[in-house]
Amino acid sequence: EVSMMRRTRWANRTIAFLMVAAGAQVMGCWPLDFSEDGTGGGGGGTGGAGGAEPPACPGDPVADASLVRDGCGIFVSASAAPGGDGSKAKPLQSFGEAVAVAATTNNVPRIYACAESYAETATVTFDRGVEIFGAFTECSGTEGWRWDDSQRATLNGAADQVALTLDGGTSVLRNLNVTAASAVAAGGSSIAVVVSGGLLELTAGELKAQNARDGEAGELLPSDPGLDGDTGDAGVGVCMST
Repeated sequence: EVSMMRRTRWANRTIAFLMVAAGAQVMGCWPLDFSEDGTGGGGGGTGGAGGAEPPACPGDPVADASLVRDGCGIFVSASAAPGGDGSKAKPLQSFGEAVAVAATTNNVPRIYACAESYAETATVTFDRGVEIFGAFTECSGTEGWRWDDSQRATLNGAADQVALTLDGGTSVLRNLNVTAASAVAAGGSSIAVVVSGGLLELTAGELKAQNARDGEAGELLPSDPGLDGDTGDAGVGVCMST
């Protein structure tokens, strides 16, 4: 069951919302297509912004551990030391940092995430697809980073912001939980993921929205006699007997 948003005031036909009720678990693979058929345009593929190419090392890193190496993906670990460069030995501390590194390549970024909890300070946005694998353990040095399918990384979004935005392209989220913080601002929403076009495949993850906030109380305007209408004339009987 896929759900992710309890309440939102947004209305934009180009944005598809995934709504996930608290605790709804995504089991198995859910390929979701958010692309729109063009009218009069060519039938070209699903490339993201800037003509993104496939991941640098094609294949499934869960089945082939040899792909879990530098040059094939960006490594992130919430418990890593500050100042990482995204390598296996010096991972980054957040998905937000990984966005900046991903922007330096033409390939669809692949992220190897340690199964830890990540506190993001802003919306994490990928604009041409992304592959995130979030069940790695023993995330230290170059000999660790072993996949454990029973584990998950958790991306915790900042308050009053969408936790994760996927803006076009083809994306894969595997063993990744995404949790939106409860709204703080009046009238705010809690949104875990926004997908705008493209393809998304979810496997073994949990997308969770917290509480939205009521809007501010309406203002009681003072009485204004000038807004009152004229007094109507008395009614005239129309049913008469003879």
